Amino acid sequence: MANHAYVCHPQFESELIAEMRHLATLKTRRRAPHFSVLTPGVVLQHDGSLLDPAFARQVLPACRKIEAAHREELVQKIFASFPDNLRDSEKDWSPNLFVFPPDAERKGSEAFPRHFYADLAEELQIALRLKIQGRSLKMQRKGGTEPEDLTVQVLVTAPNTALVATAPTSRNRILKSWPVPFPGGRAHIEQFLDAPSSAHRKLQEALRWMELDFQPVDVVMDAGAAPGGWSYLALARGAQVYAIDRGKMDPVLATDANLHHLRKDAFSTLPPERITFLLCDIIEEPGRVLNWLKESALREPLRAFVVTLKLKKPLDFGILDDARSWAENHLDGWHWRIKNLQNNTMEVSFMAHCGESEI
Repeated sequence: MANHAYVCHPQFESELIAEMRHLATLKTRRRAPHFSVLTPGVVLQHDGSLLDPAFARQVLPACRKIEAAHREELVQKIFASFPDNLRDSEKDWSPNLFVFPPDAERKGSEAFPRHFYADLAEELQIALRLKIQGRSLKMQRKGGTEPEDLTVQVLVTAPNTALVATAPTSRNRILKSWPVPFPGGRAHIEQFLDAPSSAHRKLQEALRWMELDFQPVDVVMDAGAAPGGWSYLALARGAQVYAIDRGKMDPVLATDANLHHLRKDAFSTLPPERITFLLCDIIEEPGRVLNWLKESALREPLRAFVVTLKLKKPLDFGILDDARSWAENHLDGWHWRIKNLQNNTMEVSFMAHCGESEI
């Protein structure tokens, strides 16, 4: 059976492998399939059905390993590995090709540095897209094929080695797609130097996965808000924000007329208005946070929530199983997903929005 490759934080490989074994055992009730680490941040599943673990941000299903003696040969071999109807297509399908490196190592919550294979990945993408475009022009004269709607992922794992995976292009919402339409599972975000904290990065990323943004009509509850990294994003879109935290909010945010700071306990306080967007990035036991979410999430007119579940080593799969089971049984008509995103540390983002919610 073909290999599946999963992209994750390099420092969370052991958590990913343990979770994959756990999920595979639950699914098959037999011994879990074999896994191995190909390169930091890339885990291979050698048999068994495709999984969707929280600690995997992207998957390369049925991937093929391509090795070459030099760069030009690698380009040729990767192109030759594409399905016939892509190689001989008379249409330029190069926008559906994504070449990317693994994640670079980082310290703490700092921004990710550029991986040392990033330049190589960009060079390969340019070379392959030029080859696709040139081939399509040639096939227009000769009479070529109609390409399938496929997405091709190329993960660079060594100077002249890559993994190649081809899968149907998903038309689902991102929270329902696997693979997801981000190279390496990395949603593009902006760096806001005036934000009160770096925490805004993981909320931005979650919003990209949800294909949502705050609206001026939103009433946002930000539980455990201080100093205001998440509130900052909602206020920037004109939303009303109830920041519930006994700590101090950033002085710059405190002057915003749309910020209402309630210096009370986040788990026992409700805003005076009905909320539409629920946020929580509080440092607390994940079981307590999940129980609070279960009580809070189905209050109308709530349309979305992003809640961080802070985990500990060794990983407690019970809390993830509990969260998934509750979502499956109670979030009828919602899109949801639980993921360790690129800007998460040892935690997962529980993201959900009502089916009718739009960006």
